[in-house]
Amino acid sequence: MKLITTIVFLIFTISLFGQNTDSNTTELVREIQAELQKAQVEIEKLNLKIDNIEKENNGIVGVSNTIISWSGRIFAIFAALLSIATVYSGYQISQIRKIKNDLEELYKKSKREIEDQKSELESLREDFKKDKEDSLKLLFPLIRGQWYFYQGDYEKSLSAFLQAKKIQPNHPEIIRNLYRILANTGKTEEAIQNLEKLYKEFPDDKVIKYRLAQTYRRNGQLENAEIVIKDAAINDKYPPALYEYGSILMNSNRLKEAEEIFIEANRQFLIEEGVTKYWVFVNLSLTQLLLGKIDESRRNADKVFEIVNTQLKLAPSNAQLYSNLGLSYLLKGDNVQEGKSEFLKSTEKNLPSGIAKSMINKIELIDRVKESPINQETIKLLKSYLEKEKNTVANNG
Repeated sequence: MKLITTIVFLIFTISLFGQNTDSNTTELVREIQAELQKAQVEIEKLNLKIDNIEKENNGIVGVSNTIISWSGRIFAIFAALLSIATVYSGYQISQIRKIKNDLEELYKKSKREIEDQKSELESLREDFKKDKEDSLKLLFPLIRGQWYFYQGDYEKSLSAFLQAKKIQPNHPEIIRNLYRILANTGKTEEAIQNLEKLYKEFPDDKVIKYRLAQTYRRNGQLENAEIVIKDAAINDKYPPALYEYGSILMNSNRLKEAEEIFIEANRQFLIEEGVTKYWVFVNLSLTQLLLGKIDESRRNADKVFEIVNTQLKLAPSNAQLYSNLGLSYLLKGDNVQEGKSEFLKSTEKNLPSGIAKSMINKIELIDRVKESPINQETIKLLKSYLEKEKNTVANNG
């Protein structure tokens, strides 16, 4: 803009010079005016180039070349001006020289800024190259981590995410997945410590809130869990947060509130992902059973059975799916022996200890309404499995 203003001023000034002069001088002034008008058009184009520099791969080079080429041309015009201005006052000459000096300074400043931008661009290119290399290194550990997680092999998933963490130690997505797996594999205290650090660093991250609240709940810290997750559930309507808040309410025996929250969680999952989640139906069915809504509970247990069987076709080794299939039998109260068998399959497929503890808690709640020797036998089976896992870890340590 400063450059354009300068050119306009020059055209106006030269038009004044053209008055009261002979015809030859007047013609020369007109030619210089024409040249300056051309310069004005080119400088306007230059401004457009600068405005769009981010859109052009070689924008900096192009703008730099334009400035260099036009600086020579405009300085030549100033030289012509000074040659004919000798017939005018010293004040006029000094003004022209001042404008020339201002313009020279403007060009120098523009050139410096362009060089600085070029250096910054080179730095960005180097950073991008490094990020690209790191991203390629991360690709396979992340794929393996997710694959093993959905297949229910949490130990291999944990190993893959630990490998990814070595490449990018502070990547939030890696850390969130890592501590989810730590919680599922029974490393609750370690998961809580690290999730609390993450929560302080990223207090608005809904996924971190969800993972921390879930780990608090599984560790029996229901008040802490509610404090962390309530806002993300009630105000943000984040579906996993709604599910977790409902689970906290259920375990706090606030059953009516829990039922409403689970229904809302399913509704939000449908809105955001187009599907319902079997684990929401599990806790909804359990809550309704505790409220004495036997028919509603059974209908939702049937949905658990249907969804889990479909998912087992895709992930036949997922121990968590077998445990939830077993739970659906216990919730309905018929074929409970089949339910126990499904839990046995889940332990044979290395059910994560965090999930096993959660299942014990759920079966104990079911047994409050539907007392059954099979419920007690299943609880005993899971506790025996946890003890064996604990001894295995101790021996390996």
